[in-house]
Amino acid sequence: MEETFIAERITGLRLAGNISEYQTSLGLGQSKGCARGIAYGKCLPPVKQLFHIADDFPLTVSAFFDVGKQDSPLVLEAAQILRKLEGDDVKLVLALLRRISRKVERQAGRLSA
Repeated sequence: MEETFIAERITGLRLAGNISEYQTSLGLGQSKGCARGIAYGKCLPPVKQLFHIADDFPLTVSAFFDVGKQDSPLVLEAAQILRKLEGDDVKLVLALLRRISRKVERQAGRLSA
């Protein structure tokens, strides 16, 4: 991994989300120039700030580093919400997702036949 990866990743996410350097800096609770310093490779964010950065986009930290993963913002938001739920609620959501998935698979099977 290149040393410039973090700066390039933050800049790419920021531009894709139409978020200014100023907004990014404020979201981190830092001075106006914080995101600019990161973007120009003058400094790197501390690990603790990477969690805040990931939350702002919204991403998990692992998804931040996995550029090959192209989950939609809706999938990422759903994953974040699921992580906050307790066991029984997760089971209910999972049962619903399985039901919908089976229905989609059945419909796809009918279309290909």
